Amino acid sequence: MAKIEIDEILDAIEETLSTADGVSFSQSYDELGEAIVDMPLLQVWPASGVDDEPHRSDRSTFGKGVSQRQYTIYADFFAQQRAHIGEDMAALVRGIKGIEAVLDNQTTKPYFGIEIQGFSWGWAYTTFVYGEINQRYVGARFTIDVWTY
Repeated sequence: MAKIEIDEILDAIEETLSTADGVSFSQSYDELGEAIVDMPLLQVWPASGVDDEPHRSDRSTFGKGVSQRQYTIYADFFAQQRAHIGEDMAALVRGIKGIEAVLDNQTTKPYFGIEIQGFSWGWAYTTFVYGEINQRYVGARFTIDVWTY
């Protein structure tokens, strides 16, 4: 079995989440721009990765002793430029609900249309500061942990 590469994972997550209600535009790691042009926007990029090659855990690989990798992926949702807290939160919640619905629909393999072993996710509210003039955007950072063999 060939290992799934990080670029394949990022593109698959971006493509899948781009269909969420409340997301108008999406960008994968290699499409990121220096400014926010269109919103609501979802940007997907790598945060970290771990290879447990030295451990070859027999418990999580059912005795096969194969290498596992865990990647942490950020999917940053920019709801709108910061203006009025009530309107900002309404746009944020619409987007969160849409993204959660797509993630909740990933109930059977292949998750995100690729051969990963499993994933988990969570999100946190944030105000993103972006660009040279420090524009502020209300949003949520989705943290998606992905496991591969």
